[in-house]
Amino acid sequence: RSLTLVSTLSGAVYAFGSNSHGQLGLGGSEVDKFAPTEVKSLRTQKICPTGLAAGSEHSIVLTSEGGVFSWGSNKHGQLGRKSATEVDGTPARIIELMGTVVSQISAGSRHTVALTPSNNKMYAFGSASSGQLGRGAQNTQDSHVPQLIGGDIWGTISLIAAGGNSSWLAVNGKERSQLEKAPALKVLNSKVLKKIQDIAEDETLDQDFLEEIELIFNSLSCLNGSLLLNTHSGCSESNHGVDFEAWEEAFTILKECPNDTIHTVVISGLLSALSQLRPNPIELESLRFFLVLPMHGCMASPSNTEEFQIPFARAVLNLPSAIYKMFEKWLNVVPTDWTSQLIKCFVKAVDPYLQILKTDKNDPVIGTSISTILIFLHMLKRINIENGAPVSIETFYLRNMHEYYDIKNSYYHWKMARMQNRDTTLEFYICNFPFIFDPIAKEMILMADQEFDQTMAQQSAIQNAMFQFLTSGEGQYVLPFLNIIVSRDNIVQDTISQLTFVAAENPQNLKKPLKVTFDGEEAEDEGGVTKEFFLLLIKEILNPDYGMF
Repeated sequence: RSLTLVSTLSGAVYAFGSNSHGQLGLGGSEVDKFAPTEVKSLRTQKICPTGLAAGSEHSIVLTSEGGVFSWGSNKHGQLGRKSATEVDGTPARIIELMGTVVSQISAGSRHTVALTPSNNKMYAFGSASSGQLGRGAQNTQDSHVPQLIGGDIWGTISLIAAGGNSSWLAVNGKERSQLEKAPALKVLNSKVLKKIQDIAEDETLDQDFLEEIELIFNSLSCLNGSLLLNTHSGCSESNHGVDFEAWEEAFTILKECPNDTIHTVVISGLLSALSQLRPNPIELESLRFFLVLPMHGCMASPSNTEEFQIPFARAVLNLPSAIYKMFEKWLNVVPTDWTSQLIKCFVKAVDPYLQILKTDKNDPVIGTSISTILIFLHMLKRINIENGAPVSIETFYLRNMHEYYDIKNSYYHWKMARMQNRDTTLEFYICNFPFIFDPIAKEMILMADQEFDQTMAQQSAIQNAMFQFLTSGEGQYVLPFLNIIVSRDNIVQDTISQLTFVAAENPQNLKKPLKVTFDGEEAEDEGGVTKEFFLLLIKEILNPDYGMF
């Protein structure tokens, strides 16, 4: 045989090897494949993962509903489709077997056999040169459609097989239906979880069972194949197949297990599985781990950030564009509680890093780690908003950050970097991620922005005056403040008139710190007069006579 067929647990079929007669199912391509390549046309056909068969130059697969698809060489009729050409590289259903459930298939070099248990019939088609179709020594003509094998069969057919130029069947045994055969993959299921529930605190664990647990949690494939929905077959951008409720229950059982050895094996296994994530996964099913891991308690503890949260976030952010877009669609359909829990895990992970930094500064190690977390949170925030914000925006807030982080100074650094046209993404600036600011932090930034603009306006005015003096020998007196004179009796109109005049003359002066003088009064404004001014102004504005409120 010159080709190999493999299937994922959810029925994605991959083929590799010779494609001289289209036996890889890749359509018109005749190029040989040296690595597994998906037979994409079968993605939605619910292929049974144990129902694959390959002949010398043709391929056969069984669906979970008992249908049969074939492709490749049809020189001897081994595809079972009368309308098929001699070479057909596109998988197509064998119409002649429709209407009855096929439970087993097998392929010889140039022929195929199939079993329909409901009527205890075995069908064969393809080459009959050596009698492999079971029709007697006198009938060696090839058959392009399924034909019943001849002879008397005393008993119920339980197993069929084909190889080379021969076919076999066994009777009166337990039927080996490929539709019901469990894949050779250890998975976490109710049986395993029940054993874990029954473990006592000081119980000596059975070594075989411990090795089974270790195998399941150390293998990315085993975890991705565990606790799936009944509809998991045909994994796609709209069907992740993960049973969230079953996984939540499983992790609760593991958490409540009194045996420390189980906890150690599970944590160690999850770390191992996380390290197995490939930068360029070829199969969508391998992304199920990204939905499973956040439900375990290891992701909720900030002390595990370097081991779990950061590698997790980095793996998601580094996914190839096409795979990333499909995974993003999964995030649009996951339970809201799952999304909320994931956001909270990463928000909590930010806090310890900020407490170490205390303000924006160039620390490559911490800066890289915290940036990874915040970029991941930004992705979640964007997806959440695009999906109608099922999770409250306040879930992203880092509460009381102002108590240990110098927000004002950080804003100044960020503002200066932007004014100097520096790329603020090359270093860590907390202001690149405003969605984590709670109302107090936002108020502090607004105040810092006002102070910054006032300071810059003052400096600009002084620098302009100095430049004028140095270049022309003449200068003018520069007021570092915005001074206005108002009367107490006409405070609203006076304020509007003077601000309008300033805005028309030089709008930049509006950014200077304000100093107020009341007409006819000599009090120096050291802050108190301005406060009194605003109190009187607000009182007048709220006066019903103005009709504004």
